[in-house]
Amino acid sequence: ITFIPEDGDLTKVIAFDCGPGNMLIDQLMQRLYEKPFDKDGRIAKLGKFSERIFIHLLKIDAFIKKKPPRSTGREYYGKEFVLKILRKSLRSRIQEPEIIHTVSKYTAYAIYDAYKHFIYPKHKAELLIVGGGGSRNPFIMSSLAEYFNDIDVKTTGDFNLDEDYKEAICFAVLANELIEGRPTNLPQVTGAERQVLLGKICPIQ
Repeated sequence: ITFIPEDGDLTKVIAFDCGPGNMLIDQLMQRLYEKPFDKDGRIAKLGKFSERIFIHLLKIDAFIKKKPPRSTGREYYGKEFVLKILRKSLRSRIQEPEIIHTVSKYTAYAIYDAYKHFIYPKHKAELLIVGGGGSRNPFIMSSLAEYFNDIDVKTTGDFNLDEDYKEAICFAVLANELIEGRPTNLPQVTGAERQVLLGKICPIQ
């Protein structure tokens, strides 16, 4: 999640990883349904919320309690984490759609929890813009709208920034800033000691 202040002051930007994102959903879909991801949130919509699984996720997920700056990936939300969910589901006789539903809900909750604990105490957001694969999952989008019930929730596509081109545009911006000699890291976000130039210029001989 990234908080961008209205006045554009880069020293006020807050950014950090929230939690699992699509990692848990995708891995569970691959294991339970042999599909790469939950297209359009269809499986999540079929299931019901499992309080047991949700509470279990809160219990085993130490990352969402960690203070920023923080970053994570499959090294944390990987195979072992997924197996903990599946073991609990098996013991509690939770069906596959309920697992996908609850983990998808938890994905949205992790974003809201991050905002509530590490941004909202100082800053009240007016708009939440969602990018990544989750922006194409109606179930996740509706879950975010429920949690952020007093904030408009939109996607990058609503601002003519197509998901398929977002990353390419970002790298083009970073390349331009390097050529212009402008640092692009934010120490308060990464934990770095100072601002530095990012990337390399490799001339072709």
